[in-house]
Amino acid sequence: MGHAMDVETRGDLEIIVTRRFDAPARLVFAAHEKPELVKRWMYGPDGWNWETCEIDFRPGGRFDYAWKHGDGRILRIGGEFREIVRPSRIRMIERMEGSSQAAVTTVTFRETAGVTTMVMAQVYASKETRDMMARTMPRGLEAGYARLDVVFAEVGDAV
Repeated sequence: MGHAMDVETRGDLEIIVTRRFDAPARLVFAAHEKPELVKRWMYGPDGWNWETCEIDFRPGGRFDYAWKHGDGRILRIGGEFREIVRPSRIRMIERMEGSSQAAVTTVTFRETAGVTTMVMAQVYASKETRDMMARTMPRGLEAGYARLDVVFAEVGDAV
């Protein structure tokens, strides 16, 4: 079960992540908007647990995610939704706590024969930040997407 995730850098500021899911676009989209689904998959590698998952899913709405590691570290990401086109596109501004730099993230969902290709493009303010994220982000993303495959297998069309 599951598909390989592709991560590439473009230019000096962008990361492109592409992943396919054996689920219709409306379900993959819902997994990014509904806190009860987000909490089931979006928490990185083992050892991290949810502290906060608040989502006001509308243009201009905010989100606040926080995870706590078993060793006490906390990772917080927040931001604002800028564009929502159901079920094909989400654009948001996101910032990691402690960073003055925000990233612009655009996630698109394209369905073909019940399989959805999700492409996440993130544009960072500096090459240094982009390079650091390209080194650290894929491990957590892949773990989360593997959990999302399991969620889709469990819920079927019930979302």
